[in-house]
Amino acid sequence: MRHERPPDVGPNQYGNHAVIHGGAQLGDRNSGRAMTFDGQDDYLRLVSCSDSLRLGAGDFTLTAWFRHTATTGALPIVRGYGMGSGVQQFWLRAEPGQGRIRAAIDTGTAYAEVKTTSAYNDGQWHHALMKRQSGRLTLSVDGGPEFGAAAPAGSITPPAEFSVHVGARPDFPNQPAGVTELFRGLKPLDLKLA
Repeated sequence: MRHERPPDVGPNQYGNHAVIHGGAQLGDRNSGRAMTFDGQDDYLRLVSCSDSLRLGAGDFTLTAWFRHTATTGALPIVRGYGMGSGVQQFWLRAEPGQGRIRAAIDTGTAYAEVKTTSAYNDGQWHHALMKRQSGRLTLSVDGGPEFGAAAPAGSITPPAEFSVHVGARPDFPNQPAGVTELFRGLKPLDLKLA
């Protein structure tokens, strides 16, 4: 397991550096760069995140590029804060076995999710846009149809320190028997939360 920290090199540089786990490698995405994940033990973990990633009760936008060819399983794209029923969190993942991309938020007392009608598992680059805005949770891919649901009011961020996982659930490598939720494919470094 490598513990290098890819720097936060965005225009605002909030110091949200990531720890690299497994053999995740830097690869190419068209004219940019992307991390490659093998679906075995590769993921990124942002630890002790700055307040810039504390989404709280407000509106937010998450954007991510991804590319995969999986036909089964659940592939976490990004998961923030915690996991489990009644835990403050947000997440975005590909679910190729069900033919969809799914996004969710949980305030700890209320939950909402949205899902697409395609898994986008054609090996091409796709751009996902997840938003909570004006009481709605929405998800669209590549500027296509917007899938939406009522979003619960309240904070989705825990009051204590938190982590954000890219390419894995927070319980890796201690997932229950039969659960292997790791991203297999390419994810870029330009994941954005605001």
